[in-house]
Formats: sequence, structure tokens, C-alpha cells
Amino acid sequence: MSATQGPPTLLVFGPQTSLPSDEVLADVRSELVGNHRLSALCNAAVHLPRFWDRLVASDPSLRPVPGAEQLARLARWIEHGGSLFAHHAQGPVPNHLALAVTLLVQMAQYARYLGHLGDAARRRGGPGPGAADAQLDILSAVGGPGSGGIQGFCVGLLSAVAVASADGESGLGPAAAVALRLAVCVGAYVDLDGVFAPDASRTLYSCVAVRWREGEQVDVGKLVGSYSQAYISSINDETCVTVTLRDVDSDEFASDARGLGLGLGLGLRVQPVQGVQGRFHTAAHKHNVDKLMRMVQRQKELQFPPPHPQGLLVRSTIDGAVISFSQHGDGDEALQSTRLVLESVLLRDSKASCRRLSSSHSASSRSASYSKAAGFAAVEWSDGESPESKTVRLIGAFPTASAPKTTTPGGGRGAARKPEGYGAKAVVETVVYKKVGDLEIHADVYWPVADGPPDPDPDPKPRPVALMVHGGSHIIYSRKDFRPAQTRLLLARGFLPVSVDYRLCPELTLADGPMADGPMADGPMADVCSALAWARDILPGLDSPARPAGVVVDGARVAAIGWSSGGMLALSLAWTAPARGLPPPTAVLGFYCPTDYTDKWWTTPIDIPGAASSGLALDVLEGVHDAPLTSYGVIGAHAALPDPRILEDARCRMILHMNWKAQTLPVIVDGLPTRAAADRDDEALAGAGRVSVTDWNAAPQPDLDRVRAVSPRAHVEAGTYAPVPTFLVHGTGDDLIPWRQSQDTYDVLVARGVPAGLALVDGAAHICDRSSDPESDGWKAVLKAYTFLGKYVL
Repeated sequence: MSATQGPPTLLVFGPQTSLPSDEVLADVRSELVGNHRLSALCNAAVHLPRFWDRLVASDPSLRPVPGAEQLARLARWIEHGGSLFAHHAQGPVPNHLALAVTLLVQMAQYARYLGHLGDAARRRGGPGPGAADAQLDILSAVGGPGSGGIQGFCVGLLSAVAVASADGESGLGPAAAVALRLAVCVGAYVDLDGVFAPDASRTLYSCVAVRWREGEQVDVGKLVGSYSQAYISSINDETCVTVTLRDVDSDEFASDARGLGLGLGLGLRVQPVQGVQGRFHTAAHKHNVDKLMRMVQRQKELQFPPPHPQGLLVRSTIDGAVISFSQHGDGDEALQSTRLVLESVLLRDSKASCRRLSSSHSASSRSASYSKAAGFAAVEWSDGESPESKTVRLIGAFPTASAPKTTTPGGGRGAARKPEGYGAKAVVETVVYKKVGDLEIHADVYWPVADGPPDPDPDPKPRPVALMVHGGSHIIYSRKDFRPAQTRLLLARGFLPVSVDYRLCPELTLADGPMADGPMADGPMADVCSALAWARDILPGLDSPARPAGVVVDGARVAAIGWSSGGMLALSLAWTAPARGLPPPTAVLGFYCPTDYTDKWWTTPIDIPGAASSGLALDVLEGVHDAPLTSYGVIGAHAALPDPRILEDARCRMILHMNWKAQTLPVIVDGLPTRAAADRDDEALAGAGRVSVTDWNAAPQPDLDRVRAVSPRAHVEAGTYAPVPTFLVHGTGDDLIPWRQSQDTYDVLVARGVPAGLALVDGAAHICDRSSDPESDGWKAVLKAYTFLGKYVL
């Protein structure tokens, strides 16, 4: 920004992004500690650890967030310099620190600009207010007739409000100090929602930018809507949106988006948004905004000072209107304006913006009169129907206007090719299908939704149920961890997809937990069997407001589909359901699943690609919980083993232990005690003069009979596997579960006269169905598998 041209007529503060290098931060620190305008801001930064104590005392739910440690590091950096982020070289910086640093950087840049502006005014010899106070000069310029005001995006909106409420250069530091504390609060709640959430409910989120060429028509909203918990957090311009979604889905979403682009002949690009982690701009934070506002009312240190008499000149990123911070009356208007600022950073519902993108593919072409009057010939900005779609807007102001370009969709290339099922829509309803004591076990029902107004079919075709069972080595993940492209494919082919949770190992053994069929009156029954019984008997008559009119469910036809360890559970229904007097599934589909636990593979140590054994000492009991879990989402599904964060989580380290030490069977077949229970047992043995013979890090392998009891191939060979049509998919490059197990089990099924099918994906790794590109070998295997399923179920 040039100071020689005088003060600006439009001032913009950007969102958080990748944090600067140590060299840049050293320059920022020099400006912070050396610029008299920022002395109050520096003092607030140094005292952030004390503010954190007050914040946690006000809201104890924030205790899992390590703010005291992180903010103490920031305070030391302000006082003594050095490297601020060396501690985070191997991982992301938490938001409560990253947002604070972003605001400090922006305030340092702005204060430096104030100095340059004042110097330039003095050189010009002008008598205006800029010669005495450059801040007043800027406020006058951005608030003048036809000027653009001050704009800020995401955390940059806090910087914008700080500048707009600073009545002169001496007021900049105190106003920025308020913004700094609010930035810490906002970051803390985003962290608590993600990386520092309780283990059992933790879900990590990231952002990706989807960009296409000008003039192309792209239905991004429909693709986003097909992913659970995904939403459009920013419509950046008419060719780019930012999507927030679960880490577990980011790779598949990128693959789906690129496949969509290739299929449509578009130049679609998908890139991670650097420096942004966690969920911003989502209705999930409404309760947090309410709590923050209660703090603002009680604590003066979270209240912006009265604005310049000319009024606050900040433009809302929601609707472009000036945010009013009137200090007249009882101050309620100021509090409401503060709420609007916090909501713009934390809170908005994204569903309407997805619908907007689905029906209208271009941004608004209307101009901003205030920017045109400031001297711009053309202004274009993103638009949308809902507050969410307007939460973050990118305004492009141009000195000259040019004729709009027109482009034939697809650039004149051949007809579009989309993966089958693309465009199928559903509303997801979460229900309880089983209770064990106080523990509720959930299922997600994907009710089909048609485009356009409701038009119930007078003679609807009943939909069979597709019961989907997730993987995760039997110890992690949840009903949310599935392939959205395959869920859409099931919907398009006439199924009703239902994904289920189940109680995880090792708190329960495999036979007593996920697939038990024993007669124990007080013991856990088979969760997937219970899900099968529920799908047959309860789901068809489920009376729910989420159920669309005219949807008929045929409980007599149920296909069981599972991925990895979930595939083994799906296959297990062929013997556990008959043992409980239930009809088995109509057909079974298993993707890259273990089918032979008697294979010597399971008693041989395995070095995982990307996570090879390094001699790291692990205590396997650290990850065992006091009570059974039905979900665990700390590490993203389908990317856990090579993910460096797996070493940071005790339960996920268990997966490494199971592979490195050949402990899969002891963990899932025999189970593990908690550390406290194991210590109590050792103390009891010691009291009886005996020594424990169990080293839980090297537990003995289970008896062969117990292993056969949970092995699909063993049941096929024994004749206890019902003649359920069974299809297996496996990649020949799988280094976690040998593809030969699928091949050999298929051969035994055929020899036993069980209808069976097999698709081997040449050279593919464990997750061989990741892509939905119609030309990929993995997607072709998926289609082959679902065609087999349809033959016996539809």
C-alpha cells in the first residue's frame, strides 16, 4: 500500500493463512515492541497467559485446550525474541495461537503504514489531520462520501474493527488489545471443536479451495452436500469456493472434484488451504458465540472502546452494510454489533449456500456503489442467499471495466462423464438402533431426496437396505467413515444406505462385542446382528419427520457391505445371524477385508509403509478406555497409518503396536484390560505370592479355536457360513491385508457352491476404492461389485 498517494478510501484485512517465517516474525516483533502506537497491544500479548486463566475460569470446558503453555510461549517471544514456532515444526499451530499471531502481524503492518503515511503527509506539508494523526486521516478518508470503509475477512474482521474503533493513533493499541483477546477466544473454541475435543468425539477438519475457469458452470454445492459435515465456508469469487470438511474426507473429496472436472471437461483445481484448520463459519458454534457474548458483557477487556464520532466504518462480510457500534443508550446496539462480528468469524449455516450454488453458478455482478464512487470503474463480488454464503466475500475492484467473457461449458470438449450416482441426494437422519444399559448405538439413515418439489410416486418401488459397516482395525472410526461416492451410487441404484456404529475392541473382544451371538443374558449381543435385525424389523416402519413421503423400505432384502475390518463383520453375518435365529443378509460385499485370521500373516510382525517400526516403546494399555466406545475419530479414516499424528494418540498407536508386534489377534480376539485393571490384577497376584505372567505388550496368541470362530474362511470350510452371495474386492498391492486371502476365500466359496464374485485391482494399495474417476481401475471394480449386489438384491 503506497503512502505517497495519501490515505486509502478502502481498507481490507485478510483472513488467517500460512504463518510467516522466523525472519519475517522477527521484523514483526521489532515493529510491535518499537512502535509507540502498539505499546498497549504488546502489554496485552505479554499478559495473555493471565487472560487465559480468567477465560478458563469463566468457561471450564476450555481446559483441554493448552492455552496457558502456548500463550506463555508467545509472551516470551514478545519479551525476548527467538523462534516462535520451532515447537510446532512437526505439526499444525493451534488456532488460539495462530489467530493471535495473525492479528499481531496485521496490526504491526498497519502501524508501520500509519508511520509512513504520517511521514508522507509531513513531507507534503499538508495542514490536514494526517500531519498530526495519520489514524484520524485514514478514518476520514475511508468514511468520506463514496468511500469504501474498512473490510475484514474471518479473523481479519477483528483487525478491521480494532482499526475502525481507534480514535486516533493513541487509541490503536487499546483497541487492538481487545481484538487480540477475542482472537484467542475464537481460536480456543475452534480448537475445542476439533483437535482438542474429547478423544471419543474428536473430529479433525481442514479446508480446500475449489477453483474453475471463468465462464465454466460447476455444480460444487451438490458435491459438497454429499459429504457428511462438509460445507462451503467461503464463496471467494465467481470461480472459487472454500470448502470445510473432515480430514478423513479431504483426499476423497479432492479426487471426486477432480474426477468431476475431468468428466465435465473443466479445468477444476482443488488445493488445500494453508494455515486454516478446524471449523469456522458454522452453526455448530452458536453456543460458543452465546458464551462469548456473556463474557463480553462481564469483562471490559473484551469490549471495544467507543468509536470515532464519525461512527464505525466497518463493512459487514455478511451483507456489505456498515456495522453500527452506536454508544448511545444502554449499549445494547454495541453488544449486538460485537455479536455480529463474532458470528461473522465463527457462525453461519452453510446449507442454503450449497443450495444456492446448486441452482446458480455465478457470483453476483452487481456493483458496490460505495466502491464505484471511490473511483473504481467496476466492482464484482461473490454472493449467495444465506448468511453462510456471505460470511466471507472477496471483493474485486478494477480501475477499468471490461466486457464479460463468454465460454462454452467444457471449453468445447466432448460430452461430460460423471461417475454413476453423481447427483443423488439424501437427508441423513441419526437414530438409535440399540441400547446397552445407558449406552446408545447409532445408525445414520440416508433418506433419498428428489430434485425439485415433492412429487410422491403413487406406486413407489420398495428400496432394499444397504447396511454399511465401517473399518478401523475393529478399534477406531465410526459410522461417518464411508465412501460418499459409493453412498450416492447405492442411492442411485435404488438402495437405502444405512451406516452403523458398533462397540469397538479391545474394551470388548471381537466375539463378545461387534459380532457376538452368545446366549449370555447380561452380556453384549452382536451389534451388527442387532443392526441387521433392526433393519429388517424396525426400519421399514420407522415413523420419522425426516423420512420423505413415498419412501418404502423392504426389510426382507438387506445387503451387508463392509470396508476393511468392517468387511469381515459384514461377512460374519452369514453365520452369526442364523445362530441367533435371524435370516442372513440377502448378499454380502467386502472391500479389502480380512477373511482368514488363521493365516500366518497375523502372527508375523508387519512394518507399515510410512510408519515403519523405529523401536519406539509403546504401552498398549494407554489407549484402553474404562467403558466400550462406539466411535473414535481422532485420526482420519483411510489415512491413519502413514499419518504422523497417529503417534500422538494412544489408541491410534495401538494400531502400530498390533502390526509391529504381531498383536492383532491378542488385541481383538482376547481383548485388553485398562491399565488400572491390569495393575489391580498384578497387585492381587503379588498379594497371593504369585507373579503376573502377562506382558500386555507381548500377549500370547489366542487359541486356534477362538481364531477360527471369528474367521470367515474357517466358517465357509466348516459349512457354517450360510449360502449368502458374497463378493470381494481387493488390491494386489495391499500391504496391510494380503489379497491372497480374498482370492483363497473366493475359491473356497465357489467350491462350496456359494454364489461368489471377486474383483482384484492390479497393483492397488489397501484402500483400492478411493477414486470415483469413471476411468480408474478402482471405480470399475466398485461398479462390478455393486452390479453383483444388484443381481441378488434388487
